[in-house]
Amino acid sequence: MAGNILPKQSIVYTAGQPMTTLHLITSGSVKVKYPGGEYILGKGDVIGICEICSEVHFLSYETV
Repeated sequence: MAGNILPKQSIVYTAGQPMTTLHLITSGSVKVKYPGGEYILGKGDVIGICEICSEVHFLSYETV
């Protein structure tokens, strides 16, 4: 399995981008932003799982 290491404050996805893959977080954390709030994902969480049935991301993701 290939892995990517992203520096802090890297944009993973922004809302409106096509939904093409899921990403497993193996270390570090990712801030998830949505209209009205934000929350943090960490090791073992999957980026994009909430949008699995959507054609585009409705959330934005940034490494922290």
